[in-house]
Amino acid sequence: EIRRRDKIITALMNQVQRNLNNPDNDFSLLQTTFVLEEEVQHRTRELEHALDDLAAANRETEASRHLLEQRTEELQKAYSQLERRVAERTVELSQQLHFMQQLIEAIPGPVFYKDAQLHYLGCNSAFEAFTGLPASQVIGKSPRAIFSKELADGYTFADRELLDKQGSQIYESLVRYADGEMRDVMFHKATFTRPDGTVGGLVGLMLD
Repeated sequence: EIRRRDKIITALMNQVQRNLNNPDNDFSLLQTTFVLEEEVQHRTRELEHALDDLAAANRETEASRHLLEQRTEELQKAYSQLERRVAERTVELSQQLHFMQQLIEAIPGPVFYKDAQLHYLGCNSAFEAFTGLPASQVIGKSPRAIFSKELADGYTFADRELLDKQGSQIYESLVRYADGEMRDVMFHKATFTRPDGTVGGLVGLMLD
């Protein structure tokens, strides 16, 4: 009896094993379904996470785009304001320069002004008559490029002394006009400074 029972149990176990190994049996199909369902759920969760990440990235991109548009608009406004102020300041400076030129033109004696390297920055028409040169041929040049060496050396020495000490300077000197006439004149000169306080050059007036 025991042997018969063992044979039945063995036969049943073998049948179960064959059923498990058979892909067409219901149990195997059910097991496969469970596995597939679990895989689908796993993939679905991964997809949902990916979609969440993409949505977050899109929100960040949209926020960045909005911030960029806002900053661009602010920069455009600031640039427009700066451009307007520059234009207004340019007009003001042009008016001031025009006034200064009219002012020095009203002075009967020769007026000139130089930078710290003693190159002429400008002059009035009386100085043009003194040198016999138009302002366009005076501006940017040093005394040595306009006058004789002897006269230029004297002008340069006095100018250097003034720039070193700063302030004002008055002295008498012999000069040669463009027509060749030699005259004794009084030089009245003074230094001017830049906005940072350093010496920018000098301005001078010649009086007979």
